[in-house]
Amino acid sequence: MSRKSKIDPIVKVKIVEQYLDREIGLGQASKNLGVAYQSIRKWISIYQCNGPTGLLNQPKNKSYSKALKISAVNDYLNGAGSLDDICLKYGIRSHTQLLKWIQVYNSGGILKTSTGGACMKKVKSTTLDERLKIVMKCLANDKNYGAMALKYQCSYQQVRNWVKRYEEMGSKGLEDRRGRRVGSLPSRTPEEELRDRIVELERKNLDLQMENDLLKKVRELERRDHIAKNYLHRDFHADKPNEKWLTDVSEFKYYSGNEVHKIYLSAILDLYDRRIVTFKISDHNDNPLVMNTFDEAVCLEPDAHPLFHSDRGFQYTSAQFCTRLKKHHMKQSMSRVAHCIDNGPMEGFWGIPKREMYYCQHFNDRTTLIAAITDYIHYYNNQRLQRKLNVMTPMEYHDQYIKAA
Repeated sequence: MSRKSKIDPIVKVKIVEQYLDREIGLGQASKNLGVAYQSIRKWISIYQCNGPTGLLNQPKNKSYSKALKISAVNDYLNGAGSLDDICLKYGIRSHTQLLKWIQVYNSGGILKTSTGGACMKKVKSTTLDERLKIVMKCLANDKNYGAMALKYQCSYQQVRNWVKRYEEMGSKGLEDRRGRRVGSLPSRTPEEELRDRIVELERKNLDLQMENDLLKKVRELERRDHIAKNYLHRDFHADKPNEKWLTDVSEFKYYSGNEVHKIYLSAILDLYDRRIVTFKISDHNDNPLVMNTFDEAVCLEPDAHPLFHSDRGFQYTSAQFCTRLKKHHMKQSMSRVAHCIDNGPMEGFWGIPKREMYYCQHFNDRTTLIAAITDYIHYYNNQRLQRKLNVMTPMEYHDQYIKAA
């Protein structure tokens, strides 16, 4: 079967190259073509793996060997890379394809050589003693169904069902009573058939739930690709400027009659002299706000390669932001979930302008509020004395180091 896309291959190549050249973001590319951003990401992966020709309409589906499928699945499960990395490494066109292989592998299925498909393993015939032995081994190994399935060459579902029946009914739950009724008893009643049908449907629903849980877990792991460890580890001391930077976004409100409006302030703080390296204000808490703040900081401090710490906001976990950090040789650090104190000095800074300037006033228009924030940050950097800085302002403390260096 051929692969024919509604989008012209030339257009695909053009949009991918614009993205790789940083001329356009995923959101804008998706909006321009009227397609989901996931499709753009898929084109990018294909382009990086196979070059521009990979985006041409394919005359037939691509075939993958069994060895390649097993290697790709093992690499992913062993943490050798993200879905993107594994697809790029093995030339796999789609995340969906790799996810299917992982699902089949984890459920005890057989990966076959074809256009990417897979077949489920045929149920293994076992005796009561064999089933009892497998259950005992499984219980002794903390219900490691996958390991037992591999060891005894049966499916994951078989082992799990045997253990469940054993826990509910003991060894009698492992007896195979299919088609074995006492000769004197009548045929199965409609009620019995209905009951068995319900049990069968419940089992299928459980299987589907397990598959969905697996796919959800895989997607969660994929979303964690850009979540960094807490390398700062609450060590808020720095020996020199541009050694450690903290960042965050905070909201401010102004009022127009009965309407409440918000603006967002993004700032970067240097832990050595506690100065605000740079800041940006926007009506939207989005990626451009954070990217523009970072870009301006790099322009002001082109030789800076600090440890860059933030919370786990969506802007900081985005691929676009992580690429910027790598480009400028900065190591990323992130606070743990629900641990605001991991970014303590930055959180503390927000309290200073809000307490000394914002809360004591009522702002009725956007321009006045932005001017007040801008003036205060200038005052904070250049006029506000701090005991931690030997009763100097952040800029005085900064300049003192530069002169002594």
